Amino acid sequence: MKKLLILFITAILFFSLILTSCNETSHEHTEVIDASVAATCTEAGLTEGKHCSVCNEVVAAQGLIAALGHNYGTTWSYNSTEHYRACTRVGCVEKADARAHSLNSANKCTICGYQAPMSETDPSQFTFKKIPGGYEISDYIGNDISVVIPAAYNGEPVIRIGERSFEECDKITSVIIPTSITSIGNEAFSECCSLTSIEIPISVTTFDGFGHFSCCENITSMTVAEGNSIYHSNGNCIIETAKKTLIAGCRNSVIPSDGSVTEIGINAFVCCYSLESIIIPDSITTIGGGAFGCCLSLTNITIPNGVKTIWDFTFLGCDNLTSVTIPNSVTEIKLGAFAFCPSLESIVFGGTKVQWNAITFGYDWNDETGSYTVYCTDGNVAKSIFG
Repeated sequence: MKKLLILFITAILFFSLILTSCNETSHEHTEVIDASVAATCTEAGLTEGKHCSVCNEVVAAQGLIAALGHNYGTTWSYNSTEHYRACTRVGCVEKADARAHSLNSANKCTICGYQAPMSETDPSQFTFKKIPGGYEISDYIGNDISVVIPAAYNGEPVIRIGERSFEECDKITSVIIPTSITSIGNEAFSECCSLTSIEIPISVTTFDGFGHFSCCENITSMTVAEGNSIYHSNGNCIIETAKKTLIAGCRNSVIPSDGSVTEIGINAFVCCYSLESIIIPDSITTIGGGAFGCCLSLTNITIPNGVKTIWDFTFLGCDNLTSVTIPNSVTEIKLGAFAFCPSLESIVFGGTKVQWNAITFGYDWNDETGSYTVYCTDGNVAKSIFG
């Protein structure tokens, strides 16, 4: 009896195994997608796979995607306490090289450009003048070396920095201009010889007159806030966008050569005593009067083709100017254009002696210059009052 029972159980198991094997052989998989998992900076991911929803058999195995690792940006990100290089991958908040801000006298980080808040300078240090729409600063009478111009006075906005209002404030190292200001007057910051940088806010729509930063020989940075509708900055130059006119430059200026500037404005670099060299690109067709006047460290200059007139006092008082290159497109050299350039030794002219002598020379254009020689394409011309 026991043997029969064992044989019976064995037979059942055998037929069950055969039946199962047959079923597996004839089974058609119902495929289900196994979704991919994106890799992150620190965790591995998976490729897309498939399995059967009936028998759970893997149809297409998911592959392993290695963790990506962090990708830190090349530019600085910052908050109110530190700057750092942020990981650029979506969703990652990791950062590298985090360090505290290095603030200058204007409370601006010299590494990342973060502007820390500063308290407004006491209004008692200014003289205000009532004008339509608000107030103008007509004079700065304080002694602070870092000045934050107040945005309001007597409950009304301060909208203008007046003509020569900061003239000869030679101790000031920084000035912060609020977004209430819409206009900056003629020679407003003239002879602020300790000023090292200037940023024009988005609100400024007018520079009246000329020489707004004349004799500010220590300025190394000139910027205009992004979004300003009238002006922009490029290469430490302040440029009136629509007119393509460079209205102010400094010793570190690089004049754009992309066609965005065609004119160097009147007194744009005047009395920039520390300007040693400047390349004037071929896109420039006009150089305004006094543009490089009293640039005492300038040693040579090349005027580009296309310039027809060298205007009044353009290079007046450039004590160390020794060499000038002038193209044959120039037909007129105006009043005092190279006067008081005692070191001038050579003028390289791109035309013939006849063309040089045909130029219209203004009164005292070369008064008190050195004993230069004009080198023309067909010979030389000695210095004379006529050319």
